[in-house]
Amino acid sequence: MSRIEAIGKRMKRVELEFRIIHPAPGLPDDLVREMFQPLRKDTSREGLGLHITQKMVKLMEGGTLRYLRESEMSAFVILAEFPLI
Repeated sequence: MSRIEAIGKRMKRVELEFRIIHPAPGLPDDLVREMFQPLRKDTSREGLGLHITQKMVKLMEGGTLRYLRESEMSAFVILAEFPLI
């Protein structure tokens, strides 16, 4: 899903939403916690990957990362805003 917002008569930026959906109830709570905590020696490979993704999203101006868990699925939602050149 994407949305282009016009400012005046010229488009200035684009907001992109990426959803990574998994058709399972969700990740274990400890993996989700690892994503948002400082790295430790015992961080799992999966936790490391999620942590790196979270850091990359933070580096993008206007970027956010959310984790959604529902009864039959889970998803990571990345929102990022980029200037149009």
